[in-house]
Amino acid sequence: MKISSSIDAKWFLMVESDVVRCLLEARIRLTVPIWSIVRESQTVEDIFQEVVLRALKQHDQFTDEGHLMAWSRTTAKNLAVDFLRQRGKSQVMDAGVMDRIWTISDEDSQGLKERQDALRNCLKTVPPRQREMIRLRYGEGLSCGEVATRIGTTLDAVYKRLSRTHSQLRKCVEVALQGETS
Repeated sequence: MKISSSIDAKWFLMVESDVVRCLLEARIRLTVPIWSIVRESQTVEDIFQEVVLRALKQHDQFTDEGHLMAWSRTTAKNLAVDFLRQRGKSQVMDAGVMDRIWTISDEDSQGLKERQDALRNCLKTVPPRQREMIRLRYGEGLSCGEVATRIGTTLDAVYKRLSRTHSQLRKCVEVALQGETS
């Protein structure tokens, strides 16, 4: 199909960006089952990148996100099995088990996204000092001792504040998730 105008060209560019957005949002749903097949982190990344590249090359064939995701799951699974064959390894699980892993991954990732969204909203309610501690501890990966040094407090104070903040966040997320199911 020939692109006849600049409007058509913009539509195709938008579709490419939608393909990338959709695949990046589904990254965990795609990579966890791949890892369960190949068991090598770098190979998982390589396979995911190959899926994205192939999807971009044929972006105009996808009718919607569901079609793209079904194609991506099949392509990723086939690439993972091909990797095992190239390495002379037999398939580590039967096809039924692989299909169940993909299904569970899809179900779990939807719940994960809801929990992540709830946590993001709950973090907005945390006082700035505690939010900074959370950022240092988990965003920058500092130890509790390093957090204490950075903010000028004792290690014991960091443990207590983080514990209280975790409890506050857990309760907030639980309330938010219960509100979504009501």
